Amino acid sequence: MEKIEQRIKRIEDRNQKVEDDKKWETSMTRRGLLMLFTYLAIGTYMRAIDIERPWLNAVVPAVAFMLSTLTMPFFKRMWLGNKKTAKSIELFEKVKKLKLPIGKYALFGSAQLGIRGLKDCHDIDIIIFDDLWEQYKKKNWKKGLLYEEEYLFNEGIELWKSWGPGEWDIKQLIEEAEMIDGLPFVKLEKVLEWKKIAMREKDIKDIEIIENFLNKSIIKK
Repeated sequence: MEKIEQRIKRIEDRNQKVEDDKKWETSMTRRGLLMLFTYLAIGTYMRAIDIERPWLNAVVPAVAFMLSTLTMPFFKRMWLGNKKTAKSIELFEKVKKLKLPIGKYALFGSAQLGIRGLKDCHDIDIIIFDDLWEQYKKKNWKKGLLYEEEYLFNEGIELWKSWGPGEWDIKQLIEEAEMIDGLPFVKLEKVLEWKKIAMREKDIKDIEIIENFLNKSIIKK
């Protein structure tokens, strides 16, 4: 338990450093300094090659650089948003086509991040009741094993009657699921709790994404 707490502490410290770096990268102080240095560098160069009115002419490229630093993050977010959700949308449509009965299943794992456009999902994990498990077991879905838990999978969709690592009440997770775009999802807080137990390399990054999202949600409220 102590080892896990130490790992979580390291993650929190790392997250704080990343957050500080992001604040500096997007701060007006940094942008202002870059604009000033750009202006001085271009003005000095123009003067050295005998351009007429070098300091006045240096204003345009310096301002253009400043504008690019203000607008490019917007286009980057737009590009990443479209790129990340393409695969996820395809998988969510496959889940809908299964027409699983509401109240007997919920999407777990990184599906919560995928539906919010925070991450591109390469597969979808679904926890289900035992009767659904038996039903799909007879449909010749392939069998897999992870964390000593058996699951069924087919075309990027994975069905689980139990969940690991950790101890989870499948019935409660399904009953407390939140509906998003017509599909039930295990609450994001539970996903965060699970990822802090799993602590795989990809979970560390997801933990940061989820915590940032939850923190922003709290601020908006």
